[in-house]
Amino acid sequence: MIVTALATKDATGLKQPSTSNEVAMASRHEDAAMGTDAAVIATNTATVDAATAQVPALPPTEIAVDAAEKTTPAIKTDDIETECRGYQAAQKWNEFEQCAEKLQPLDPKRAAEIKIVALEEAKAASRIAAVEAALRDKALKQAKAALDQVWPRSAGYASIKRKYDDAEAQAIPDLAAELERVKSSDCVAYNALLAKERSLKPAHVTAEATRRIPCSPPTCIGDAYAEKGQEHYAAGQFPAALASYEAAYACRAVPQWAEKALIISCNLTNLAKAKLHWKRLPSSMKSRTLDICLRNRISEKMLNGP
Repeated sequence: MIVTALATKDATGLKQPSTSNEVAMASRHEDAAMGTDAAVIATNTATVDAATAQVPALPPTEIAVDAAEKTTPAIKTDDIETECRGYQAAQKWNEFEQCAEKLQPLDPKRAAEIKIVALEEAKAASRIAAVEAALRDKALKQAKAALDQVWPRSAGYASIKRKYDDAEAQAIPDLAAELERVKSSDCVAYNALLAKERSLKPAHVTAEATRRIPCSPPTCIGDAYAEKGQEHYAAGQFPAALASYEAAYACRAVPQWAEKALIISCNLTNLAKAKLHWKRLPSSMKSRTLDICLRNRISEKMLNGP
């Protein structure tokens, strides 16, 4: 008997095996295909495993850190701080301030401190130069004013302060020696020098110098000098009489004593002295002494001359 194989279709419209032979053949084809795929998968898996075994396993974080270190070296705060200290030690204040900019992102507080120091040091440098210039001119008062403006924490403060103190200490004996040199009985040159030095030096310097070398003119008794002058004149001692009347006038500017000195100067034909005392007389007194001077060949034109 011949069995006719009729093919049937399932709900999807695909042709399904309708006989046992077809079913068996289909099953064998499917097993073969699955076997081939499994073999390929196994081969690929073995290749990947072999390649992986040759690379040491590293945690993801370590790989990332290693890559970062090779591309951009980390900037350390201590390294920049060391650089800044080097500029400070060399007193390179511009570079010191610029170093603060590098430190700003890492340590803003320290960067701000460095900027302040750099600014103060720059100002201190110019003021120290002003102190040194004033010391060269021996203008201690000006030097002290500049020194008072120098930042006490600056690198050069201690040195310039010591320099000023030494100059001030030396100024006292130097001024005392000068006062001793110009000192005289009338203290005119002494007081002139002292007035000049008071404009240049601190008050305690001039005070100490004058304490060491005082100048007190003797008590001047004009009347006593005038009496002496009269005695010398009566005795015909004209040079001594002139000196006495001049001393009297130096004590007290009495016109009559200047008149006596003028008369004696004309008698001595001393034109320089006569001109000096002529200028001291008021106009009302000049006419009565002029005849005496004319007798000694000293004219009014000569008395008024340069």
